[in-house]
Amino acid sequence: GRIIKLANWPVEIVGWRSDMEDPLPAMHRLERADFAYEIDLMPDHLTRIPVQASLERLGPEDIRVGDRIQASIHVVENITTDALGYQDSNHYWLHPHTGQVLKSIQTPAPGIEPILIEVVRPHAP
Repeated sequence: GRIIKLANWPVEIVGWRSDMEDPLPAMHRLERADFAYEIDLMPDHLTRIPVQASLERLGPEDIRVGDRIQASIHVVENITTDALGYQDSNHYWLHPHTGQVLKSIQTPAPGIEPILIEVVRPHAP
């Protein structure tokens, strides 16, 4: 659900790490959560850029995924990185019972246009 690597874009995420467990999969049950991680960006060779994220559950919402209407929980994530003077918001729509990301609009790093992801078929191992 969360974009942690990008290649062949004007700005590429080549590294992503966190000492914390990502709260995103549990946000269908939580009201709020804070999260911290680091990213490495190319082509400028910027490493270990700290990112602070604040997630908030907005509530239930029916969304279109592919050709179906799906019940979901809308979560907004506000991200800030003081090192780059950058802030933005990501939106996730989670399955109300499993927390699986059904749809997202993410801007994972400065210089990247928002990316829309729809999961029309669940991940199969």
